[in-house]
Amino acid sequence: MKAGKIDNSDGRLGKKLRKDLRNVFNNAGFTLIPQEDIKIEVDGQNSDLDNVFIFENVIVVAEDTTDKDTGKGHLRKKVEFFNHCLKNKGVFVDCLKQNVPAYLNSPANKFSANDIKLLFLYVSSRFINDTYKERYSNIKFVDLKSLSYFLSTTKTIKKSARFEMFKFFGLEFDEIGSPKSSSLKKAYGGLVLPETPSGFPADYKLVSFLIDPETLLKQCYVLRKDGWQDKDCVYQRILVSGKISNMRKYLTTEGRVFVNNVIVTLPDDVKINQFETSTPISEPISAGAVKHPVTIEIPEKSGNIGIIDGQHRVFSYHEGDDEYEKNISKLRNEQHLLVTGIVFPKSISENERVKFEAKLFLEINDKQTRTKAALRQVISAIVDPFNETSIAKMVVNELAKRDPMKDVLEQHYFDKGKLKTTSIVSYGVRHVVKLSGDDSFFTTWDNKDKNDLLKKKDGKLLEEYVDYCASELNNFLVGFKKNIPNGMWTINKRKSMVLTATTVNGLIHCMRKVIENGKLDSLGNYEKAFKKLGDKISFEPNSADYVSSHWKNLGDRIYDICFK
Repeated sequence: MKAGKIDNSDGRLGKKLRKDLRNVFNNAGFTLIPQEDIKIEVDGQNSDLDNVFIFENVIVVAEDTTDKDTGKGHLRKKVEFFNHCLKNKGVFVDCLKQNVPAYLNSPANKFSANDIKLLFLYVSSRFINDTYKERYSNIKFVDLKSLSYFLSTTKTIKKSARFEMFKFFGLEFDEIGSPKSSSLKKAYGGLVLPETPSGFPADYKLVSFLIDPETLLKQCYVLRKDGWQDKDCVYQRILVSGKISNMRKYLTTEGRVFVNNVIVTLPDDVKINQFETSTPISEPISAGAVKHPVTIEIPEKSGNIGIIDGQHRVFSYHEGDDEYEKNISKLRNEQHLLVTGIVFPKSISENERVKFEAKLFLEINDKQTRTKAALRQVISAIVDPFNETSIAKMVVNELAKRDPMKDVLEQHYFDKGKLKTTSIVSYGVRHVVKLSGDDSFFTTWDNKDKNDLLKKKDGKLLEEYVDYCASELNNFLVGFKKNIPNGMWTINKRKSMVLTATTVNGLIHCMRKVIENGKLDSLGNYEKAFKKLGDKISFEPNSADYVSSHWKNLGDRIYDICFK
């Protein structure tokens, strides 16, 4: 590692960060230039490269760091050098040829500099502020959560994960490898179903057709909860490695395709043509009628087929390295999965599309195996953001970005040893952010337009209310923390019961009583009030004062001691 970049205390984390990053690209089928910290000079500017990964004509230069100064000097210097390389791509490629012998044996060496896609990745163990991502748009950023997601996904579906990585980097298929001479679209025979009895909104078309798994693997996307995309718009489960392996065993031993439908959404530029005349079908189809046969043309683009139900069935065909790959490599093209697709109308917005997909996912999955509460809360925030549970979820998300709850609240699947938020949303925050009642922040919010929230239309006003609730609740929690003895602000229940759902919900219940009695105050006064706690309530692990789940009683006691 580079001198000054990672100190002794971060050495182990730094090594793991680099190892995990390299495993991600290796699993996905990229070639690693096996040279540590490549020294390079590009047209007068010097730097070193932590990692260089290559796939065909795609070169990814990845910087990995545990530097605490992420958003300042270190990142700024790297971005300046990266941008310089982009402007002088030909010189950069020549430098690799001259200074990195392994490059000459890599797939990229057969491409001219003009055909090279040069990408830069900044991987940090620290939180990366969204403002830096917006400011440095030429660079892709990955934090520990996203890296954990990519590592999990690439371990499970190996080389097929490269298609999601292409989407992450914003690459289209015609930018990868040699120029494509064929038309970038495929046509499939199928049925168009009547619109009226389907129950879907007007202009939504329902189609059923057979499609090869390889095409689905290349073009599909799954809005997975805890993935790399905006966490407020993802909801599906992480792929389960054991389930994928069992399905691959079934495909190999039985040799039969899965016969139940995969449910997908399709882009609005899908063309549905009558089979004999190639005439587009644009008019609504009357009840009782089925247009058959038709051809369904799907443009070959990255991430344009959304999987709503059946992701494990699709990804069981992935390009792997296990004992089943020899047989499954043949099945990826030979077999065909039965797909029911919903074609969106051109008028629908991206936000409406996400809401539709999330609602459909919940309708399908909640009726089979009850969807976990945490996942239902995420979907609720997408489908019905003005619902009190949705507001509570958004407030908790805001609290997780601020001290003292930063790095305390569990935000995604890969968070281990943190405080789970499901009960805090349902039993605590939901009641203090509801849009009615004398014990809600809605009563104290000084906004002349606040009653417009009841109309459930103004997204900007909702954002303002969420920020207000988070700020007021955060002040209350800061005042409480300042009166907690050193070492007690920990999630380790063997040492302290302060950071538990019972205590947090108790504090929120106390906050409701504070609001109800007109005692909403400033951080400083909260700090003074909580000093009265002293040793009157013990948060020791085995204290008789602490009874699990009796958060209302705890909240009443805190209020009586500190505020009454």
